[in-house]
Amino acid sequence: MDASVTPKNLVQSVQAALATCKAALARAQEELPIGALHFDLKNAIEALGTIDDEIHGRKPRRPKGLRTGLFTRYVIDEGDRMAMDSYLKDTIVKIESVYKRY
Repeated sequence: MDASVTPKNLVQSVQAALATCKAALARAQEELPIGALHFDLKNAIEALGTIDDEIHGRKPRRPKGLRTGLFTRYVIDEGDRMAMDSYLKDTIVKIESVYKRY
């Protein structure tokens, strides 16, 4: 997964990040007790799923200024308590940032 997210590769970035999060959550559910990583990944999947649904017309697309920043807000609220991979976290924040302006 490439960390450079642009309007041109937004769809692919969302799909790659969503697949990565789902796979990581499946591994975490098999290997770890429920904890911060589970919550981080579930929030990421929810945020990416919303963006994916809006991009593909499964949900009405909100106006640019009102588009989701769900995961970014979660990152701010959780801060240092987050257990997810920082590269993946940063990529999802970039996806939300690009999507807000897309």
